[in-house]
Amino acid sequence: MLLINNNRVIDMETARDIKLSGIHYAMFTSYSLTFLIWGFITTSGVMSIQYFSKYIPKFLVPIAAALGPISLMIGNVVMGRLADIVGRRGIYAYTMTLYTIGLVGMGISILLSKIIPASEAFIPFMVSYILAEIGVGGEEPPALAATTELMPYNYRGAMLVLITNFDNIGAAIAAAILLIALMNSTQLSATWTMISSAIIVLIVAIIIRLITPESVRWLLVRGRIGEAERVANEYGLSYALTGSQPQDIQGIRFPPLWFRTLVLTLLGISQLATYGLMAYYIIYLPHYPSQTMRYWPRRYCCGLMLVPQWLD
Repeated sequence: MLLINNNRVIDMETARDIKLSGIHYAMFTSYSLTFLIWGFITTSGVMSIQYFSKYIPKFLVPIAAALGPISLMIGNVVMGRLADIVGRRGIYAYTMTLYTIGLVGMGISILLSKIIPASEAFIPFMVSYILAEIGVGGEEPPALAATTELMPYNYRGAMLVLITNFDNIGAAIAAAILLIALMNSTQLSATWTMISSAIIVLIVAIIIRLITPESVRWLLVRGRIGEAERVANEYGLSYALTGSQPQDIQGIRFPPLWFRTLVLTLLGISQLATYGLMAYYIIYLPHYPSQTMRYWPRRYCCGLMLVPQWLD
């Protein structure tokens, strides 16, 4: 089948048989690091909340824990929309700034807790944690959109599944780092080690993203056809010039916006209430202390996770 696109003839059958090249692996790594950093940030944040829980009013602990996923969803909505305006690649300037400030701020706050009262250091920590979650949450929609728009047709589904699962890998690696660090140091030092590891991953992400292209499909939709063709030719992404144009989908009837928003909201809540609770909160914050209970952190390995226990 031949498709004529801007007076250029493109063989659709050939486009479907595109093999992965270096730029595809660079894009895959770039988008995967979004989810890897997400796992690091959430694990670091919840473990830091567990550390600060000894110094703050107990009612603040569940509030602080809930602010993480709430901030993540805010990032999804706000930065997702902004990515439609500034581009899938252009959004990185905003998201990476947010979670770089957040990660550095989280680390500094933990160090400050040894200099000033920990209850006071908790305030800049929470501000930093919220910024980090908004930033990493804001990268999720453009990363998935870019994967859909730039990856070859025959690899797209597998890429989407693999990329999103780097969140699990990030959480597991962060927990492993925490386990190893706790065996040789205090919880405070271990948490700082985990945050430092996330910053190293962030530096790697910056380097890789300098060589990844803007979405060809986004450029087309924005009317920048010449630039889209230049990027497609330069990076070997000519197949991305094919596909549905806005005028091609005018006859398609989509569900109303409120219904799509409701479905996505329910999916998000179900994910947070199942995977999110098991991977982060139940593991690191299984209970909240009361005046009649004494907290003794007992370390033992449950997979790669550390499980604090309450003892009478």
